[in-house]
Amino acid sequence: MKRPAWMTPARGFAVAVLFLVVVAIYVAIAAIQFNQNLNRVAHSYRVLELTERFDALEHQTVTAQRTYLLTGNRQYADAFWNSGAETRLAGTTLKALVADNPEQSTRVSQTLDTLEQRLGVLAQVKNTFDQHGLDAAQAQIGTSQGLRLQSAFESATAEVHGAEESLLQRRNDEMHHSIQWLLATTGFGITASLLVLLAAYRVLQAENRERVLAQREVTLSNRELGISVARLEGMTRDMGALGRYAGMLQSAFTTQEALDITRQAMVGLLPGLSGTVYLLRASKDHAEPGATWGVPTLLSDPMPTPSDCWALRRNQPFLVEDARTSIRCPHVSPPALGVDAAYACIPLAAQ
Repeated sequence: MKRPAWMTPARGFAVAVLFLVVVAIYVAIAAIQFNQNLNRVAHSYRVLELTERFDALEHQTVTAQRTYLLTGNRQYADAFWNSGAETRLAGTTLKALVADNPEQSTRVSQTLDTLEQRLGVLAQVKNTFDQHGLDAAQAQIGTSQGLRLQSAFESATAEVHGAEESLLQRRNDEMHHSIQWLLATTGFGITASLLVLLAAYRVLQAENRERVLAQREVTLSNRELGISVARLEGMTRDMGALGRYAGMLQSAFTTQEALDITRQAMVGLLPGLSGTVYLLRASKDHAEPGATWGVPTLLSDPMPTPSDCWALRRNQPFLVEDARTSIRCPHVSPPALGVDAAYACIPLAAQ
């Protein structure tokens, strides 16, 4: 069969080149769009991660303030201020991250306003505790807007998180749609020539590697987030146990009842550790054990004098991380050979 006059090798080459150029242009545009979609997805993951960290830091701030109210330990007061500062920084960072989304930016701004009010209430309660004691602080908690603000903050962060998850789903759909079109174009180009197949496959392979790397980063971030959540849950459980312990302790009628409550609480809060609560006699010449729990690694004088304890001398907690090499209280015996041990002496006052 005679070939038409217009079907010349030169024209065929020109058509083939034009076809490959069109395919190449479309593949390049699709690749750029896919890369943009991938960046948007990664951006949404960063927003979600920071939103969850923002919420966790706020809870950590509340936990530090409540622990300070229960224990009066200045370390928790410092932790309260530090956590509050970190929460504000996380909120500011989140607001900058969503600046390209007006709706999310408005939500984050409202959340930051609620956070400032919540932190202000927490600071007022702390100041009341510092000036007038726990009863006054508890009374202020009952009359303040703390619970309403806490609920408003949690609702606001949940709204930000939910909106970003919806946006992430939409961006994922766009990314998957982009991938489908890219695959379809690549498949069409395979029918034209082996070179088009090889070029498209290399582009797709490189983009898939980028996607796998992005997914690995997201998986790692989620794993770290899970660890942080587990730690926060552990702190929450401990705070609940401390709250129950404080409530039962306030309801105790006798010293022995208070000691029994303390022993049971310490067994739950410090599993695997041992300890002793000493009662200083009225003569203040020596102390006697009132409650003991666990199997001690270090032996202590059963009737130490106040001068035998650095904590009583200095009227502040005395912590020893290595009982073999560090200075110990005279009432504490050195550990056995090859045994690593640490201990803490904490002076307590109660009525």
